[in-house]
Amino acid sequence: MTITSGGNIKISADNLIAENVAITAAGKSNIRVHASTTLSVTTAGYSEVKYAGNPKISKSTFGAASIQKITK
Repeated sequence: MTITSGGNIKISADNLIAENVAITAAGKSNIRVHASTTLSVTTAGYSEVKYAGNPKISKSTFGAASIQKITK
């Protein structure tokens, strides 16, 4: 699954399990995903990425961006 977002965007896809997820987010994006194998994230601005699963993570963040595991 590939997600590209910019501006004030909210995406909730944590109920959709994907093996590989690639995210490019800018602005004030709020994204939730479920990745089982890999999660590649490039974020800028105030983007927030939350993920479920136990993927291998590669990340590049700029600004106040964050990447957090979803805890239930």
